[in-house]
Order: sequence, then structure tokens, then C-alpha cells
Amino acid sequence: KDQQLSDLKASVVASVEDTVKAEFKSYSSVVQQPSEEKAEIPNQTTLKSVVQNIVEEEERSRSFMVFGLQEAKDENLHVKVNELLLELNQKPKIEVCRIGSGPKKTMDKTVSRPVKVTVKSSTVVQEVLKRAKQLKDCEKYSKVF
Repeated sequence: KDQQLSDLKASVVASVEDTVKAEFKSYSSVVQQPSEEKAEIPNQTTLKSVVQNIVEEEERSRSFMVFGLQEAKDENLHVKVNELLLELNQKPKIEVCRIGSGPKKTMDKTVSRPVKVTVKSSTVVQEVLKRAKQLKDCEKYSKVF
């Protein structure tokens, strides 16, 4: 968790620095402009909004969804997802949860809820997504995507 926290902190700091460089002008450049063209000086709310957007974007980039994974009453979802990832030769630390309120029944079959998987970095997500097409060749996970 310390590594995850430091990675998140580093990405937030880098993103804020990039945004500040792109969006903010130096005091001297603002003063040199004619009075009717002066740039708007950002306030604390603007800065807070920028930081929140960056944190949310980082959080989303560390997650992916799994559809079609069969659902059972007393399932160990963590083990199921780890087995799925092992098929892709991946063994990341994960947090998992089902999205929605129980399996849905349509006509004659039950549709399983999707699974949200969160990992420590967006690099892991990219690797998993690159290898996801291998699942169709595996009989056990041929209907999982």
C-alpha cells in the first residue's frame, strides 16, 4: 500500500505540475498585458477541481471490468478472478467486487453481474487487456470478456 500510495502521489504531483505549467501564466506576463486582456487568476476552487479530476482519472485507469464470469451464492470472487488472471499469465494484487444488485434472470437463463477489478497500476490493466483475447481459446473462460 505504501508503494501504491507513493505511485499515486507521484502521478498526482506530475499531473498538477503539467497542468499548472499549461494553464497558469507568470505574474509578470499577466501584468504586461493590456488591462482589458488580463488573464483570469485561478482560485482555490479551480485548483481543487483540477486535482480531483486527476485523482479520479488515475483511479479509473487502474480498474477494468470482467463480464460473463459465472456467479454463485457462496462464491470466492477473489479466487475466481485470480484464476482467470493466471490464464493470462498475470498475478497482480487485486481488489474485486460485483457491480449491481444480484443476478438477473432473463427468459430461461441467469445473467451474471459484471466484476470490477482494481489493480495497483494502469500498466497492469494494459497488460491484462492486451492478453484478454487469449480467454476465448480457454474452454473455461470462453464466454468471459
